[in-house]
Amino acid sequence: MQNILSNHNFQKGILVGLLVSSLAFSFFNFSPKINASKNKEVETTVDVENASEGVAKLTVELENGDISTGSAVVIREDGYLLTNYHVVNGSDFIHVNLNSNEEFKGKLIGFDPSTDLAIVKIDSKNLTTLPIANSENLKVGQKVFAIGSPFGLQNTVTAGILSAKNRNATFLKANATELSIENFLQTDAPVNSGNSGGAMINDKGQLIGIITAIASESGKSEGYSFAIPSNLAKKVADDIINFGKVQRGFMGIGMADAEKDFKNKPIKGALVANLEKNGSAALAGMKEGDIITHVGESSVLNTSHTMQRIAEYRPGQEVEVKVTRGSKRLNFKVKLKN
Repeated sequence: MQNILSNHNFQKGILVGLLVSSLAFSFFNFSPKINASKNKEVETTVDVENASEGVAKLTVELENGDISTGSAVVIREDGYLLTNYHVVNGSDFIHVNLNSNEEFKGKLIGFDPSTDLAIVKIDSKNLTTLPIANSENLKVGQKVFAIGSPFGLQNTVTAGILSAKNRNATFLKANATELSIENFLQTDAPVNSGNSGGAMINDKGQLIGIITAIASESGKSEGYSFAIPSNLAKKVADDIINFGKVQRGFMGIGMADAEKDFKNKPIKGALVANLEKNGSAALAGMKEGDIITHVGESSVLNTSHTMQRIAEYRPGQEVEVKVTRGSKRLNFKVKLKN
């Protein structure tokens, strides 16, 4: 056995861990309580134990003979699980352990390397699923929990806060899977090898992200962990299940992070650096130099956030894009192409 953490070369000074473990132990459940106070102390219970029912442990036999463990989230009652692509990449056999102690053979249905997501199917029905929250509504500083199988310890729960949103973790390109859409949630909830594909949930027990990687100099949790936002994860999962592959819409633009507006004041958004001739954005009337500030109903912070928002739509869908052009604020209806 070997730990996949040791299989990659990383940038000097930082180690990015794809959270797959080669160790296998017994599991345990942990149901924490959170105390909230408003004038007086009021005890509220987050139903983490119930949420744990929607997270499974994966034991993966690789084609090269190695064995590793990871995690997966049950997203449909009829046996569909969402995990990371790097957990099942090169798999010869996928063994699925539910929190109910039921065991199944998993079948890899499809995957998307650009988001590091994959779908595994088991032959079961009436499974407990995790409700999915809108990740655009998350607030930095809110309480979050990570559920997975670090070092093979099934359904381990750790707690922390949402440290940052829209994290453009470009250093993740050092890993074997190339993540072309890099817009992560960051948390200080401790996660380790084996957490990959597991759940990040809020204090309502709702899925807000898929745990994917850590940034660490030691290879173990140091308080910097990253998750794929639930909105993007859900769209990718739905596409793989319904179409067999991801249906990704494109605007036909090249982007760079916006820094200053026409008054040389700081601005958040994505600068349209170039336009594809006859691309969706050009046909809608957008121009080079426009600064994209909103995609759909959500404001965007930078290029990676804009890419993630566009990736949540499919070809043929029309999306409202708001831009600033000099002193003007303009709205465009952009019909995405394949």
